[in-house]
Amino acid sequence: MLCEYSCGQEAKYQLKNRKWCCSVSANSCPSKKKKSSRVSLESWNNPEIRLKLIKSQTEAQNKLEVKERRNRAIKEALSKPEVRKKRIEIAKENWKNLDYREKVLKSKKRAEVIEKQRKYMLNGGSAKANSFVRNPSKKGVEFRELVLEIFPTAEPEFKILNYSVDIAIKEYKIALEYDGWYHFNCQESINYHNRREKEIRTLGWKFIRYNIFQKFPLKDQVRESVNKIINL
Repeated sequence: MLCEYSCGQEAKYQLKNRKWCCSVSANSCPSKKKKSSRVSLESWNNPEIRLKLIKSQTEAQNKLEVKERRNRAIKEALSKPEVRKKRIEIAKENWKNLDYREKVLKSKKRAEVIEKQRKYMLNGGSAKANSFVRNPSKKGVEFRELVLEIFPTAEPEFKILNYSVDIAIKEYKIALEYDGWYHFNCQESINYHNRREKEIRTLGWKFIRYNIFQKFPLKDQVRESVNKIINL
């Protein structure tokens, strides 16, 4: 039986949609990959789609700036003695109300739970949770499968510091990543990933990056990029 996605190869796996495919995932089929890459490139070359993406990024940045201005205004107001005094008086009056007191105690307990979870995530829980993510993004999964075909010893969702990289070749300290939309959806996200990479690089790691705005990498291209770093 041939693959039902018209790649011409022998079908080896039956997928959840009951179709037979040459790979464990339809997105790994050469025919589907080629079609997806072409559609992505055509979409990005469409001025309207590109304009929408730029517009959404601008709107996200504007919202972030408004939020920062509002927070600064609140901090400035709270720094005034008369404002602090008034807030203390209001809090004392509210504390006399039993319903209000119960509500505050519940919120305090919830805050303690959240803080405990936050510390757990900072101490490696985030990387551990990410290691169980089976499908972060279709292109991300395709990229990891491609790297594993070339370098079988590579480790997906490899933990470094309190972060995890998409896939790592540990013996050469090379991190390979495929950046999806969430890497660029706002300036805060861009800053986070830049800071993350900078911290990991201080440990001697090298990064090889691809993203949604580029043509999906070929095996030879990835192999050449890795070998170039290894032979430095």
